[in-house]
Amino acid sequence: MSLAANPTTRYLAVAPVVRGGFLVLGAFALGLGTWSSLAGLSGAVIAPAVVVPEGKRKTIQHSTLGIVDAIFVVEGERVQAGQPLLKLDDVPARASHESLRSQYLAAVAREGRLLAEMRRLSTIPDRPNAEPEIQAFLEQEQRFFDSRRKAREGEETILHHRIRQLQEEISGNTKLLKAARREYTLTEEEKAGVQSLAAEGYAPRVKLLQYDRSLARIEGEIGSRQGDIAKAQQKISETENEITQIDKRLNEDVTNSLREVQIQLQDLRPRLAAAQHSLEQILVVSPISGHVLDLAVSTVGGVVEPGKPLMDIVPVESTAIIEAQVQPQNIDEISAGQKGIVHMTGRPGGGTLPMQATVTMVSADRLTDQRTGVPYYAIKMQIDPGETDKILPTHLIPGMTMEVVLPIRKRTLLEYLVDPLRNRMRKAMRER
Repeated sequence: MSLAANPTTRYLAVAPVVRGGFLVLGAFALGLGTWSSLAGLSGAVIAPAVVVPEGKRKTIQHSTLGIVDAIFVVEGERVQAGQPLLKLDDVPARASHESLRSQYLAAVAREGRLLAEMRRLSTIPDRPNAEPEIQAFLEQEQRFFDSRRKAREGEETILHHRIRQLQEEISGNTKLLKAARREYTLTEEEKAGVQSLAAEGYAPRVKLLQYDRSLARIEGEIGSRQGDIAKAQQKISETENEITQIDKRLNEDVTNSLREVQIQLQDLRPRLAAAQHSLEQILVVSPISGHVLDLAVSTVGGVVEPGKPLMDIVPVESTAIIEAQVQPQNIDEISAGQKGIVHMTGRPGGGTLPMQATVTMVSADRLTDQRTGVPYYAIKMQIDPGETDKILPTHLIPGMTMEVVLPIRKRTLLEYLVDPLRNRMRKAMRER
C-alpha cells in the first residue's frame, strides 16, 4: 500500500514539519514580544523653523498719511542709527506748519503789545531768546501800539486842555466874584451914610434909589459869576469822567483782547507742536543700527498709510537664534535645556551638516499661525558655540528656513502599540 493511498500514513509523515513550523513561529513571536517589551526605540520631534534675530526688531511706521518722495535703502542694507531711510513729500506738512507758525508768532507779538498797553509802557519790551521770525510781527505790533498810544494821548491831551481852560475860567470868575462882593460891601456902606443924611434932610432920597439899583446889579453879577463857576466845575467833572472812561475802555479792550489772544495761543501751541512733529517725520530715519528687513515701500509716489509697517530694522548686534513651531501633541516631550539638532533646508544640492542646539524657551501657551490657522507652540533654540563653523562660508541670516530635530525619551515597540489603546480605554472609562 502506497503512502498516497493511506491518509494516516501521510499525516504522520507531515506532522513533524508542521510542529517544527509552529515552534519556529512561536519562537519568533516570543522573541518579537520580548524585544518589543524590552528594547527601547529612539524617537524625535521634527518641526519647521526659521532664523530670527535675538534682539527685538524695530518696525518702522508713520503716523500720518503721506506720499513717498525718495527711498534711500534697499532690502538687507545695513544702516546706522539716525541714517535716513526714506523721505515723504513735505509740501502739505510744511505749508500747514508755516501757516500755524505765522499765526502763533503773530499771536505772541500781539500778546506782547497788549501787555505793554496794560502796563502803560511806551514801547513793547524785547523778548529774550525770541525766534528771529517774530521780529517782523513785533515791528508791526509796535507801529499799531504807537498809533493807539498817540490817539489815546491826543484825546486825553484835548480833554486835559479843556480842564485847564475851565480852571482858568473859574479862576477869572472867582476874581470877578471877589471884586463884586467887595463892590457890594462898599456900596452898602455908602448907602448907609447917604441914608443917615437923607433922614436929616441933607440928601435927596433919589440918591438912595441909585444905591439900591447898584446893589441889585452887583447881586446879579455875583449870582452870574457863581453860576459860571458852578458850570465850569461841572464841566471839569464831566471831562475828568471822560478821561476815566477812556482809561476804562482801554483796560476793558486790552483785557478782553488779551484773554482772546491767550486762548488762541493755548489752541495754537499743541497744533504747532503736532505740525512740527509731522514735519520732522517727513524724513524717516533709523532708530537703531541694523539691517533693513521686510521693506514694504518700493515706489516713489506711493501712498504711506498711517500705522502701516514700512520696514523692519534688525539690530546689528543681535545673535541669530532658531524659532520653531511644534505641534501641540508633542509639546509635553520638550523642555528648556533640551538638546537638539538643526540644519538648513531648501538649499540647492541638499542641506548642510547638522548643528547642535539647545532649547532656551518654550512658549507658555498655544499660539495660532495667522496665515494658516494651525495651532502650535513656539520654541527658541540657541546654536551651541562653534557649531556655526560647519556651515561656513554661509552665515545665519534672519529669515533662513531650518528644520529642528528634538530627540525624546525612548519607548519600546509595545508601548508605541499599547499607549494609544490605553489612552482610549482611559478616556472611555471616564465617559458617562
